[in-house]
Amino acid sequence: MWNLVDCRSRSHSVKRLIVEFPHKANLPDLDTLAEKAALLDKFYIPTRYPNGLPDLTPGQIYGKGDAQGGIEAAETLVTEARKYLEGH
Repeated sequence: MWNLVDCRSRSHSVKRLIVEFPHKANLPDLDTLAEKAALLDKFYIPTRYPNGLPDLTPGQIYGKGDAQGGIEAAETLVTEARKYLEGH
């Protein structure tokens, strides 16, 4: 949830940060950004903790394609954040 006084969120979800962003009307293609953010959210717990997945380690589940998708999603979000900050 966003603290509208100082625009800080109290969430670790990248998708939630985008969907609840107070100035989201200024974001181009919000649905695409939210989709990319959701992909990153899927990496949050299972890749951070060895016991985040039942009976397997992250190295046994995630592969090169997963990493590539996560990197591409993160690059897109960082690029759009920079554009927003430069314009505001």
